[in-house]
Amino acid sequence: DYSKAIELNPKDYILYSNRGYAYDELKQYEKAIQDYSKAIELNPTGNWLYKSRGECYQALGDEAKAQADFKKAKKLGYKG
Repeated sequence: DYSKAIELNPKDYILYSNRGYAYDELKQYEKAIQDYSKAIELNPTGNWLYKSRGECYQALGDEAKAQADFKKAKKLGYKG
């Protein structure tokens, strides 16, 4: 359903974020990273997006990218 919604509203970062979360829950981290990255492109101040993408990078074992995203999330005010 998110894919169809994105087709209809390709500039809605929330749709990419939500689909990214769904992929994340399914442990499809590469797809989740793609969607979180697109959401970040559309909304670069979304601190939770960096945190979520960082968790995916961490799950894939890319600690450098994970830490960079966690740092950016914190800089943008993420408190989680």
